[in-house]
Amino acid sequence: MSTRSVSVSVRRPGAMTAAMSARVASLEPKVLRVGVLHGTRMSEEKVLRARVPVTLGTTEQNSFTVVDPALPARMELFSVVNGQYQLNVTDAMEGRVALGDRVCALDALPDATRTDAGRSVALSESSRGRSQIGALPVLFRFVNA
Repeated sequence: MSTRSVSVSVRRPGAMTAAMSARVASLEPKVLRVGVLHGTRMSEEKVLRARVPVTLGTTEQNSFTVVDPALPARMELFSVVNGQYQLNVTDAMEGRVALGDRVCALDALPDATRTDAGRSVALSESSRGRSQIGALPVLFRFVNA
């Protein structure tokens, strides 16, 4: 009597579908995720699927409405130029931003363009950062849609 060892390949159902979905998701453009902190807690967070300007201020027409007398009624934090997000920085802002493989302080941004309100720097889909506008911390990063 001879014994034979038979190797059976057990496949997980949907393994190929999961692999193909992962491949497709990486080809889609990333979307901007912005969060406003109140103290140490996230008070409001939005994932912006459309490339639209992001504003914050004390009026309800803004993307983020905050109650802070030190902030203007409307401030455009992120603008869109040719389909690419730009971070708008004023002299009153503090923080850091990761641009590609380097991390820079907001007051020393390379490749920043001068604007009427301060400076503007182009963001890539690998950019992320934290800015402090008065007493208001704002976090941002790009995530898969």
